Amino acid sequence: MATSVEALTNTILAKMGASSLAEVAATLPSALTTDVNIMAAKKELEEGAVDAAFHHLSLSHSTLLHHRMAMRLHKPNHGNKGDEDCGEVMSPDSLTDEKITLAATNVDETMSLLQKLPSEWTVVQITTQSVGECNFQKIGAHPSTPGLYISRCTCGLQPVVTVQAVAAPKDKGVRGIRQEVELIKEENKIINKDYRDQQQKYFTKREELNNRLKCVVRSMEVAWLRHWCCLLVGSLDARDQCLLEETTARILADCKVPLTDTQKQLLQCIISCPLPSEKKSRLELDIAINVRASVASLLSASVKSQCVKHLYAAIQKEEATLERLQRAQRNPVILVLDKSIVSLPWEMMWILRDQPVTRMPSLRMLLLLYQVFWSWLR
Repeated sequence: MATSVEALTNTILAKMGASSLAEVAATLPSALTTDVNIMAAKKELEEGAVDAAFHHLSLSHSTLLHHRMAMRLHKPNHGNKGDEDCGEVMSPDSLTDEKITLAATNVDETMSLLQKLPSEWTVVQITTQSVGECNFQKIGAHPSTPGLYISRCTCGLQPVVTVQAVAAPKDKGVRGIRQEVELIKEENKIINKDYRDQQQKYFTKREELNNRLKCVVRSMEVAWLRHWCCLLVGSLDARDQCLLEETTARILADCKVPLTDTQKQLLQCIISCPLPSEKKSRLELDIAINVRASVASLLSASVKSQCVKHLYAAIQKEEATLERLQRAQRNPVILVLDKSIVSLPWEMMWILRDQPVTRMPSLRMLLLLYQVFWSWLR
């Protein structure tokens, strides 16, 4: 039976002009191929192919929306009476770029999407590590807080992509972050309806929900993302970025710890991570510990290991320069969130409070809207 199934699969793939299911998933991404792309991204990441990993992860976002847009782009609606006031319909010839945008099927095409976006933009794509696990849960059970892939992409002619895996929280008390947010949303509907004429009870309940939401955000920061919050910030301007690269080079020359290009990018994010606007002594201590923990995670070593101590000591020598970079103004961030975590209050995290941030369904949709926007301005 296994042989016949394999033969049938190969026959179907041959008719589709593909050699594997992964190739089909890349050519025609859909909700059914999401896990295929995530598994492919995991394999590429283990092999050090960061750009390829980001490409596969990007194919898992907003797949249904891509299908609907592709249908509309290839079959523009010319005759519906309800669309009379929608303005002029774009011709198929004028939609060539948009079709390409929605049909990026390899790494080079995905990277070209980043090249077409403004260099000041940073795209932060957050993807859950496994979507398929939710399909095998008991009916009525709430999904636990998943592990993540955080992809940070600086746009422009020379895009830089960094992908970091973030483990699911081990603390059982924070394993239901998504469940807690859904409960807060439901209770918010109830108080707006049931306590409409009871002002005191309304404000008491409102304060309770606000405190619960703050606890959720704190759990996201401390127990889930931890030190990898630094990947969510926008890029620096050109002058500050050059200063950061020079500082990083001095740090590595001082401690003599060899790092890969990806590790260097992560190190730059760690040491330039913005500080909270109001620092307290306890908070300063927490931040210092986080930097050391970040370095240990970066090197896959113990916090007490010699390589971590040497690198951390070299970072401390550049404290004055790094503090300037940590307080520098940041460029805009575009969040691209997985459908299972899109309802979480990411913008409430302290790392995103003092910088411009917006959301988009996917990288391809971001470029499509950017192209349409500039075509209107012209």
